[in-house]
Amino acid sequence: MKKLLLLFIVFVLFSCKTDQEKLEQKVKSNIETYVGYLSQNAKLDISNIVITKIDSISTYREMEILNNILQAEFNRKYEDKADIGIQLEKSENSLKLSEQINQTSNFQSVVDNNRSERNNLKTEFEKLNAEAWSINDKMNILLTKSTRANKKDLKAFVANVKYTVKYKDSSIEPIEKLFFLSKDGEVYNEEVYIKNLKAEYLK
Repeated sequence: MKKLLLLFIVFVLFSCKTDQEKLEQKVKSNIETYVGYLSQNAKLDISNIVITKIDSISTYREMEILNNILQAEFNRKYEDKADIGIQLEKSENSLKLSEQINQTSNFQSVVDNNRSERNNLKTEFEKLNAEAWSINDKMNILLTKSTRANKKDLKAFVANVKYTVKYKDSSIEPIEKLFFLSKDGEVYNEEVYIKNLKAEYLK
């Protein structure tokens, strides 16, 4: 009986190891194919592809990834809003000055141009402000959902990959990039993966 139990344990361990090796081989093959496809489209020479690490992604981890993406989007919107805000302030000052001058001289065309510029900047500022706070609302929704998220299920994989890019001018650049993959080891298009995360968690 003990011998049978030992044989069963050895069989299970061997099977698990084999499945992991098969997964790693499939992931490596799929990433090589995907990177090769990218290199053909960009007409670049990509070589020395090495997968340094493969991690599983749970529901909770996907929410963390999406939160980081939303935070980066919020920061960009906020920075753009700040830049437009500076331009808007300058435009407001220019408009006030031209209106004052126009009271004693005929500079109505200048006033009209300044007012048009101010209105366009104001519209853009308000648009960016609304978009930034819309992203902030989504982050709050995600935060609430993440408190109940599963931390142990399997949703996808992420692989850390290093490779070398040779450009047309013969310059060489080492690249390190994360690739997201399905549970079956198929490589996701990053934009599609992010779009799917938003659709799933920001309902």
